[in-house]
Amino acid sequence: MVKKLPPHFRKYEGRSKPATGRNRNACDPLNALLNFVYGCTTSRIETLLVSYGADSTCGFYHADRDNGRKSLVYDLVEPVRPVMDDLLLSFLGKHKLMVGDFNVETRSGVVKLSPEFARLVAASVDTPPASVKNSVDLYLQALRSMDYK
Repeated sequence: MVKKLPPHFRKYEGRSKPATGRNRNACDPLNALLNFVYGCTTSRIETLLVSYGADSTCGFYHADRDNGRKSLVYDLVEPVRPVMDDLLLSFLGKHKLMVGDFNVETRSGVVKLSPEFARLVAASVDTPPASVKNSVDLYLQALRSMDYK
């Protein structure tokens, strides 16, 4: 079964795809996992920001764009990224990856988690809500304390 895996599935070469230099649309299993876990957490952060009435498009670290990019959401992912990475590494230490865990889109080469595996990962690698809430609360508290005169 290992012989059927493309060579770039067998080693990790970073977040960016060699062909494009971008990390969007994973081309290997580990980046597909990272994208999925980060995506779950960004959804949680965005939901929390909306509940606070904050504008998720007004970030500081990530550039705002005309396309409605959720810059503040991406800013707030950064402090919890190590927590997500640790949870994912812990999961990978206990779960042997199988070919069936992923779907590869033939034309584009994009790798995605299978629906069953996505449910398992979501249940096992769930960023603690307290970590997310703490990150958002501290950030918004800092913003409120700034003097805009």
